Amino acid sequence: MKKLTLLVMILSLFFMFSCASDDDDDNPSTDGDSLVVSDSDTVSQDEDSVTDEEPQIDEDSVNKDEEPQPDEDAVKEDSDPEVDEDGTVQDEEPQIDEDSATPDEDEITDVDVDTEEPIETFTPGTYTRTYKVRTPKDAVCSHLLDVYEHAWNYRPLGVVAFGFTSMLDGTDNVVAEHAALRFDRISIPENAVIDSVKMFIYPHNEVDSSNKVYMMFGFEDSANSAAFDPSNYDSGRPDQRNFASAQISEYLIKCDSDCRPDWMGEAYCEERTNDCWDRNTPYQLRDKNSVFKTALQSIVSKDGWQAGNAITFLSSGMYPSKMDPEEEKAYSESRLVMGYSEDSTDKVPYIEITFTVQ
Repeated sequence: MKKLTLLVMILSLFFMFSCASDDDDDNPSTDGDSLVVSDSDTVSQDEDSVTDEEPQIDEDSVNKDEEPQPDEDAVKEDSDPEVDEDGTVQDEEPQIDEDSATPDEDEITDVDVDTEEPIETFTPGTYTRTYKVRTPKDAVCSHLLDVYEHAWNYRPLGVVAFGFTSMLDGTDNVVAEHAALRFDRISIPENAVIDSVKMFIYPHNEVDSSNKVYMMFGFEDSANSAAFDPSNYDSGRPDQRNFASAQISEYLIKCDSDCRPDWMGEAYCEERTNDCWDRNTPYQLRDKNSVFKTALQSIVSKDGWQAGNAITFLSSGMYPSKMDPEEEKAYSESRLVMGYSEDSTDKVPYIEITFTVQ
């Protein structure tokens, strides 16, 4: 009996050790940094280990199953390109200099192309618009250089002379200055009614403010005044432009420059109170008897006039028809006015027109 009991105990111990060994094989244990698989097959990992991300591929390595990518600089054509007699390769695409590339037809190729806003349009009503000289060539002045050679000259751009100038021939002979102020992009529609015209200029200086000058003023008789070309001495000069029939033939620019109260009476000088010859103050050329209005009305009523056309204001030194020749000497000087200059675009000639669209 004792032997049987001992045998049972030995078998029990053997069985216990055998089960323990099987458990160790089915459930491997690891330290804290090792992977642990739970009953739910959920994987947990250490922060420093990665198991879900795809392995990183070295960019310098090449998959042997893929064809290697050729070097773009080393690509060569299978066949030799055609070559001209002078050695020019025909098949190669020409290199284009971006700075000298020719733009498409739809692109602007000329810096002088007008890219401004469309001309303003109007519904019936009364409007007042101001138009300015916009380029140096739109404010010009011509005069006769040599009576015998009949040679003409343009004054340098930027300044316009009203009145007369010396012939520079060693004599007292003088010739008239012919000035022109051109205004383009006039938005007045055809057959509009001109209600008033106000013409303004800026004196160039105050030195010649005491010069007494008789002038003829008016507008060019044209439905669309052509631009001036100061390099062309043969045609299109201001003196070759025709005045509209309505014109002021004896406009006196006289008077004091200090604009004192008219204590001497109106007979002293009709324009004196308007003759503050100050380079910082616009000087208005008054529309006597509505001559400017009448002349401009005749222009916008011409065949060929349309909104966007140009008009030119003309002036010329001229003595009154009844003036004694000896007296003319006192009226043979000039007054300089501003034309167009990049340095003073705020002091250019301008015209203010009020008109009615029916």
